[in-house]
Amino acid sequence: MTDFRPFRAWRYHPEKVILKDVIAPPYDVISGERQKALYEKSDYNCIRLILNKDEARDNDTSNRYTRARDFYNTWKQEGILVQDETPKFYVYRQNFIDSESGEKKERLALLGIFKLEPFNAGVVIPHEKTLAKPKADRKKLMDATGANLSPVFSLCEDASGSLTGLIREASDKDPL
Repeated sequence: MTDFRPFRAWRYHPEKVILKDVIAPPYDVISGERQKALYEKSDYNCIRLILNKDEARDNDTSNRYTRARDFYNTWKQEGILVQDETPKFYVYRQNFIDSESGEKKERLALLGIFKLEPFNAGVVIPHEKTLAKPKADRKKLMDATGANLSPVFSLCEDASGSLTGLIREASDKDPL
């Protein structure tokens, strides 16, 4: 088993934003049209962090990554984003309609800090081939902001459902 720990997340201050106005899908599924709509939805929409616009005047020192960094730092200074005082695990709960079956579905996840392990150790098993361009993009964003704004999904086996039950129970008691 790998080392999986709680962390002190930066998250939106619930009294300063309307959450539905500041969230966005993962960066790699957002079209140009959707990006524009998310920009217009709120000045604090996370699109400005995870997929900032390219501009004609961009260069090595002023670009979508530096703009993301500036938004991130400004939002922290203004209290739009607040950091939890103590390390925590965070429950991530998505409810959606399956596009093929039309069924209501739920995805339940637990966010924490995960120790990277060598693939040959067999602790973490890669499930897909990652492409060089998206990896470079996310690395530039991490370097500019000093934050991982695009968490990596991992799966773990929970045949008995006991971990899922604990996560669901915790999130029912306290959504944060």
